[in-house]
Amino acid sequence: MPGPVVEAGPRELPTVPEGAAGARFEAVTTGLVSKRPNFTQLARATVFLDAATGELAVRDRVVRLDLGARTPGEILDAVLHAAPGTERVYITAGAPWHDGAERWSTLKDAVAAWLNTPSERWTTAVGSGRDKLAGHFVHQRQPVGRYAPVASPDGPR
Repeated sequence: MPGPVVEAGPRELPTVPEGAAGARFEAVTTGLVSKRPNFTQLARATVFLDAATGELAVRDRVVRLDLGARTPGEILDAVLHAAPGTERVYITAGAPWHDGAERWSTLKDAVAAWLNTPSERWTTAVGSGRDKLAGHFVHQRQPVGRYAPVASPDGPR
């Protein structure tokens, strides 16, 4: 059963009042300042990889790489051989984390397995500060892998 119909007249929009009551909307608040964030965002040497074709975009050039079996370790080895000093690799196409996904019950499990593929030269990286214990971010379509070189028994590389 429908409720009663209420006739509404023209709607009046709120306005800033005239005179002293409205002046408080225009007053300047003293001591109100923005603070700069207490961290500095660092620039990172970044490259872009098309894992389907093996093309790596490095600054103003494009290099073709042999990615082997497309495991994280082989991709990192190939990228760092072609572009030493790289800190971030964005994989723009090819989704190597979906290779062999049919063996897993979910796509997320397949991605996690790919990110954790064993490597002799690479291990899962952990951060510092708030990122302590942060490792890979497992996402079905846009995963984030964090890797660090394995420390050799002979000391730092």
